[in-house]
Amino acid sequence: MVKKKKFMAYLATVLLLVVSMIMTACGGPADTKKDAAQSGKQIEITDVTGQKVTLKKPAERVVVQLSASGGAFLTMAALQGKDVAKTIVGMDPYLSKLRTDMWDRYKADVPELEQIPLIGNVNDKTFDVEKVISLNPDVIFMPLYFKDQYESDYKPKIDAAGIPTIYIDYHAEKLENHQKSY
Repeated sequence: MVKKKKFMAYLATVLLLVVSMIMTACGGPADTKKDAAQSGKQIEITDVTGQKVTLKKPAERVVVQLSASGGAFLTMAALQGKDVAKTIVGMDPYLSKLRTDMWDRYKADVPELEQIPLIGNVNDKTFDVEKVISLNPDVIFMPLYFKDQYESDYKPKIDAAGIPTIYIDYHAEKLENHQKSY
């Protein structure tokens, strides 16, 4: 019963975040993104670690981790709808392995999701750096939870390839981390 209550609280938080992101997406931020793309201005993002990441243009090719826990995948799916499969060029396999009910619903609406290359997972040391680099992403969304292992095992090669990493956090249950992660 306690697990069910925790899950329901987590689900309510995710839904609240999704609704707030959709509401926010209807206003200035989308216009700012379009303006930045048209003007050729670089985009500076400060992630949850305080790291400043500069993108030359809005990210069109993204790699995500920790898909079974929501985070970047759910946020992008909520904001992009059926176009999400055009943006995510690589992801870990755990949404399809651990959350089959959710995965089946998503792929029923967006069959192209099954074509997204699986790139392994940092946490279980199956993250395929060479495959990620070959996918030529504009950015990698990495959970803060994986930061230490990612930086010691994988980030040097990713940095050498010129691929920026943005750390996100939907798990610490801190409002400021959630706000910085979407």
